[in-house]
Amino acid sequence: MEVTMKTTKIVLLAAAMAIATIGFSQSESSPACAEKPAPTFSVKTTVKAAMQNPDLLKVMHAQLNASFLKVDRPVYTVAVQLKSTIYYISGTYRDWRLFFSIKPLPIGQKD
Repeated sequence: MEVTMKTTKIVLLAAAMAIATIGFSQSESSPACAEKPAPTFSVKTTVKAAMQNPDLLKVMHAQLNASFLKVDRPVYTVAVQLKSTIYYISGTYRDWRLFFSIKPLPIGQKD
């Protein structure tokens, strides 16, 4: 009886190690299990050009407020993220005032 119990323990230990090894090998190579960060791109543009892109316009209204205009500068540059792209948007005080005077569309609504 003692030989049977030792054999059972060895078989169970080997099975547990095999299952653990299979689990580790799949987690490293499987694209579903391995989360990779999306590549991030950057784009430099002006306020006037950014206002021509409806998706970017909605995101700008969602992520920005006019508080940065309180500091006197010749050109204001802000960063806005749309999906995996970061937009660096530059404009004068007058350009930004025009942007903030436009009422944004709700997020789900088309033009």
